Amino acid sequence: MNTENSQTKQQEVKQQGAKQPKQKKQRCAICRKNLKTMVFTCQCKNIFCIQHQSAHSHACPCISQKKDIHRQEIKHKNPPVVPTTLEVL
Repeated sequence: MNTENSQTKQQEVKQQGAKQPKQKKQRCAICRKNLKTMVFTCQCKNIFCIQHQSAHSHACPCISQKKDIHRQEIKHKNPPVVPTTLEVL
């Protein structure tokens, strides 16, 4: 009986001693800097520090997608201009 009590006590101690898993600290995707309060999330779903917040500083793939969309809009809105020829006198 004494061994059973000691085993149950050991199990209770193990359960109480089991710690909650720690939350991962937020870090910049480029420089791995620990981020506390200033967190910037890009359209590419990554988290960055203040130095790497702009899309150009972290070579964001969203830039090329935006450029393609804007190029298509410009082509659609601005049809090609055909020059007229002058008549020779």
